[in-house]
Amino acid sequence: MSYVKQVNEDNASGAIRRVFDASMARDGEISELIRATSLDAKSTQAAHNLDTNLMKTKNALTPERRALLGMVVGNANICYYTTFQYFKEYVEATGNKKLAEQVTLDYRKAALEEGDRSLCDYAVKLTLQPGEMTADDIDAARTGGNNDETIVVATQVISYINYTSRVANALGVEPEVWMMEEPEDWLKRRAKDFLEAKGKKK
Repeated sequence: MSYVKQVNEDNASGAIRRVFDASMARDGEISELIRATSLDAKSTQAAHNLDTNLMKTKNALTPERRALLGMVVGNANICYYTTFQYFKEYVEATGNKKLAEQVTLDYRKAALEEGDRSLCDYAVKLTLQPGEMTADDIDAARTGGNNDETIVVATQVISYINYTSRVANALGVEPEVWMMEEPEDWLKRRAKDFLEAKGKKK
């Protein structure tokens, strides 16, 4: 159960009513994340607009690569909600449920292409060590053919998913009804040593 009060859908009006309606029109549902932030209608509307522009509109990252980064960043944040939100989107985009399941636990053990793996490595460092990012990390992210436009978009996607992950964790956002794995089971099975495995310290 969410840790904070929410605007009831039946009583919603003004800006938050518009966000609820836009979410229903786009996704066929009002996400639990939107419900959890509904007391702050202006910011919820801005976040929904950013999600549409960054995550649902054509850009330098394909939908499956955006969803891949979503799973990796969600996992790095120990955020069940965002990890499995993007698990669903990755499976819808690729049909590859087996690979998606592996990524939700540890992307390093998944059969990823070189360019995808380098972006995932970049995502983990930006998530867990943002103050230590350097030009060398950009160079490493170029591995596998990622150009600078791709990296710029990926940086914004990673940063946005860090935002949603931390909002979800802080406010106790409820899992969506379609999220399959139990949070407790996932927490036991997910990798916990992303940085150590790279020879880095937290």
